[in-house]
Amino acid sequence: TGDEALLENPDSPQKKAMDWCKTDMVNYNVEVAARVAQRYVLATLYYATKGDSWSNSTGWLSGHECFWSGIACETGSDGFPSIIYLDLSPNGL
Repeated sequence: TGDEALLENPDSPQKKAMDWCKTDMVNYNVEVAARVAQRYVLATLYYATKGDSWSNSTGWLSGHECFWSGIACETGSDGFPSIIYLDLSPNGL
């Protein structure tokens, strides 16, 4: 984030995403650092753009991020699925 104050402000998207990630890592056994970072970035985007009021937020913040609406992934040679495409245009983004 570059600014630690953002992670201390309970109203910031970064803080909301960080809190979500802490619980998420336990619930979904997310241990790969790159996947944790990927999910944190998506959660920050979700909170920053008021994802709870999107017209289509199917799957967001639950289950595997590759199954969230508007996201496409590809599994690399390392076996890690990475996001290769993000289309949130149905939500006005």
